[in-house]
Amino acid sequence: MATVEKEEKQMEKEDFVYVEQTKGVNGLDKVILREVRDFSAEVYLYGGHVTSWKNEHGEELLFVSNKAIFKPPKAIRGGIPICFPQFGPHGTLEQHGFARNRVWSIDNDPPPFSTNSTDKAFIDLILKPSDEDMKLWPHKYEFRLRITLAPGGDLKLTSRIRNMNTDGKPFTFTFAYHTYFAVTDISEVRVEGLETHDYLDNLRNRERFTEQGDAITFESEVDKVYLSTPTKIAILDHERKRTFVLRKDGLPDAVVWNPWDKKAKAMADFGDEEYKHMLCVEAACIEKPITLKPGEEWRGRQELSAVPSSYCSGQLDPETPPNRHLRINLSELKARLVKRLGPERSDQYFDCLSRLLSLRLSKFEFDKLCLKLLGKENLPLHNQLIRAVLQNACSAKIPPPMPGHIRGACLASENEPLPLRKNSITSPPLNGERNLVSRPDCLGNKIGYGVLESGTLKSCDSQKPLQHHQELMGDIFVSGYNRGKSRALVVEGENNVYEFSRSQLQAPVGTPCHPGTARSRCSRSYDSGGLLNTDSLREQMQHIATYQGLEGVTVDCASLLNIGLNSYLKTLIGSCIQLARTRSVSKLCQHRSFQRDQLQQKLVNGVFLQEDTLRFPITMSDFKAAMELRPQELGEEDWPLLLEKISVHAMKG
Repeated sequence: MATVEKEEKQMEKEDFVYVEQTKGVNGLDKVILREVRDFSAEVYLYGGHVTSWKNEHGEELLFVSNKAIFKPPKAIRGGIPICFPQFGPHGTLEQHGFARNRVWSIDNDPPPFSTNSTDKAFIDLILKPSDEDMKLWPHKYEFRLRITLAPGGDLKLTSRIRNMNTDGKPFTFTFAYHTYFAVTDISEVRVEGLETHDYLDNLRNRERFTEQGDAITFESEVDKVYLSTPTKIAILDHERKRTFVLRKDGLPDAVVWNPWDKKAKAMADFGDEEYKHMLCVEAACIEKPITLKPGEEWRGRQELSAVPSSYCSGQLDPETPPNRHLRINLSELKARLVKRLGPERSDQYFDCLSRLLSLRLSKFEFDKLCLKLLGKENLPLHNQLIRAVLQNACSAKIPPPMPGHIRGACLASENEPLPLRKNSITSPPLNGERNLVSRPDCLGNKIGYGVLESGTLKSCDSQKPLQHHQELMGDIFVSGYNRGKSRALVVEGENNVYEFSRSQLQAPVGTPCHPGTARSRCSRSYDSGGLLNTDSLREQMQHIATYQGLEGVTVDCASLLNIGLNSYLKTLIGSCIQLARTRSVSKLCQHRSFQRDQLQQKLVNGVFLQEDTLRFPITMSDFKAAMELRPQELGEEDWPLLLEKISVHAMKG
């Protein structure tokens, strides 16, 4: 029975009509392309003009005005007009050339096209110059156009233009697929992929500007030609929860156009309110016209896809699962910065950026250096890089992959942060010492550093290797790292002892003082890992306020800030302790076969247990995990940036 059904379906598929020639509005010839899954497209021979593209639900994806005039010589308003051999009014021909208001022929003997063998719904059209055309534009050419509706519903247009002149003369032309996308509400649409690119503003006499925003949104008339654009552009319709993806080849530019209300009312073939439901994003070649010698051929291709709105400019591949958390690859942005700045300036810029993200450079200092190194013309590219870093922090559930690093290296020098290593383990107290942390020396040999009651360190000549059941992903590492000496902090609770190995847990955000504001004193308090007393804090605040041209920091103001910082830190550390306790208790439960008297004076799970006191380490990984579970504890607005910084610190080696 299953075989019979399969054969019937196969017969139905073989009998399916993929291409149908029929009549359209006003008796104009048109071709309907269909796919088995109910995708469809309509192409008028007048203009070689795609006027419809529908998905499997019958929803129209292209905009065609209700007032469109389907009558030569007027071009059809909407769909995908072909602009050739001139785009716009800049030239000797009528606006957008004459290809869009000429009758094309079906090409029954087309040359080979590089198409997918599964594509069955396609039509080949050809346009050749008439005697009238030769008077307007005295060049012989062959314009071949293949329009394909793929099995998955993608709409593909491939143009091939060949110089057929016999007099040896070349010709030059501009070109565009003037695509009208149907959108629900233009105010809820954004275009991604064109940010930081230069554009010519047709509303300002084609003056050249650089796109400043992270995406293009619409509040008024737009008519821009973006230059040297990427091969993928996304048009996001938030209300419809749909994203159009435009892929192009051989067409370096992109036009974005919406007439808005005034021009909409001035066009006879366009409804007064229809501007709200359309947007033109056009694959084009405008800035540098194409020149063909006799016998030469140019190809330009556009492919349109409609995908769920979860896709964006950093995730345009429909084969990628939408629930997968992808990080934006920053390599392209960095390469563009290097190209614009040169090797020396770019090295200085990235060094400043690294210092800013690691909280070794204040935002105020960075802004001054950034403006000096980049110049105003490159600030949009810098802003895009920063936004990409923040987007990674917001969207990704895992930190970025880090390059391999050498383990067992020397402890950091006085001016360098302490490296993170896995093998941080505890041992029983010796001679009244609070704790002993085993560390590798410069040669990779383990050396114990005991933390005395006074908090000072001493080296032990030898330390017996201790077995532990869980490798720590990384020790505490925060912006105010300890310089010079490495320390381990022990915090005692009622029945628990929490060990902070390698460096003290501090607030994930510091406020470095600006140069010239008693920097050395502030640096010492910042690096100490503890909160200043109210008087010292007020003094530092007064230095900063004076530099900013402000006066009068009161003791109450400093006290209020100290109380707030204390509460903030307690909240963060409390979450971290709770997570670390849960982890250690869970590991301890795996060893229930041990009797309580056997637990006395023995190592379990890499920590020392004595009587009712549970000693376990709190690592940077614990802090990172706790903040990922409760990111809002870092702050309502800037938690993505802080979480990214914590991830960077946790991964440093």
